[in-house]
This record gives sequence, structure tokens and C-alpha cells, in this order.
Amino acid sequence: MIALAQELGNPVAVANARVTLGAVLFYLGEVGDARHHGEDVRALTDTEALRLSSVFGISSCCLLAATYAHLGRTAQARAMIR
Repeated sequence: MIALAQELGNPVAVANARVTLGAVLFYLGEVGDARHHGEDVRALTDTEALRLSSVFGISSCCLLAATYAHLGRTAQARAMIR
């Protein structure tokens, strides 16, 4: 899904695919990989194409808060939910 979205040049589809994959990985116990996808989506939301789509920023922050908490990084987890 991510490769197709990138090939089509659709940043919204890329963000959607990555946040979805991050959530799936989180629930499968692959917390580090989930964090990686969350951070990538967070970086994507800073671009012009996704600036108006706050849902991805919110979703990536929630995903990152959960992954940071599971990794014992509570200060970073709290920062994501503020």
C-alpha cells in the first residue's frame, strides 16, 4: 500500500497507509517499527500537502504516545498528548 501511494505521488495515501501499518505493528508487539512509522507520518504532516489534514497529525501523535509509553519513554509520551 505504501509503495503504491508513493508511486502515485499521493502524500495523503502514504500517511494513511503508514499510520495504519504503525497501528497494526503496535498491536502485534512490534513497538519499535510502529514508532518508526508514527515518526514518519509526523514528519509528513509538516509538509505543505498535509498541512490541512490534522487527522494524520493527531493519529501519529496518539500512535507515538503509545509506543513511547511502552518503550518506557514517559516524558516523550506525555509530550505527544499535550
